[in-house]
Amino acid sequence: MPNAPGHRAASGFVPVTRLAGLPLAMTAHMRYTGIDSAAAAVSPRLVAVIRDDPGFDGVLMSDDISRQAPGGGLAERGRAALAAKVPVAAQPQGAGR
Repeated sequence: MPNAPGHRAASGFVPVTRLAGLPLAMTAHMRYTGIDSAAAAVSPRLVAVIRDDPGFDGVLMSDDISRQAPGGGLAERGRAALAAKVPVAAQPQGAGR
């Protein structure tokens, strides 16, 4: 499953074009400070780029929200992902306890 935006893109968003037509993608915990200081998983601005630029209309899920990259507590990270219009906040079983 591709992380969006991709981890290796020189401009940050070149790989996002590959998302068009895919049924599922996972946000990266990367920060693209030229667009937003928040991690992609919790950034409404970056989620809009992921959805709008390539025309991605599949299910978007977060990377593991038990990781510390997005900042805040686990519940706060989950709420932030949902507020950013990432409808599936992933947390591996037992993580973040």
